Amino acid sequence: MSDEDPGLALVTLASVATEIEAESMRMVLEDEGIEAWVFATPIGALGFGASASCLGGIPVQVRLRDLDRANRALRQNSDSSGSLDWDTVDVGGEDAEVTAAARFNPTVSRVARVIIRIGAVAALLMVGLGLVAGVARLIELVMASGR
Repeated sequence: MSDEDPGLALVTLASVATEIEAESMRMVLEDEGIEAWVFATPIGALGFGASASCLGGIPVQVRLRDLDRANRALRQNSDSSGSLDWDTVDVGGEDAEVTAAARFNPTVSRVARVIIRIGAVAALLMVGLGLVAGVARLIELVMASGR
């Protein structure tokens, strides 16, 4: 028989659909001083949240001894974040550099149009060469069968 503390065993606190949600829960718990682990699947790491959900979700685990505290911390976080009025949050003013970069740039637009036209001409040339090669092969086959 092992003399290891059963309170150290990992238990699943929740299974969630995305790794982002799982990591968010882990951060909330760790802010409260509760160790938490996220066992993301390789599928979840590739961004296929629906597939991870089909596999039972991504587990967020804590130690058995911390389970009650973890549930309280998540409930408290949910209650406090639901009452946040985003209309009152100051996200700063407009950044002049970002605004300038987002404006229409006619030089870039002209260059883009030229590149598009060159691409279109190249594509038409490739189609034309393909047709010529196809017709040449057809003539070759007809000539070979007539001998």
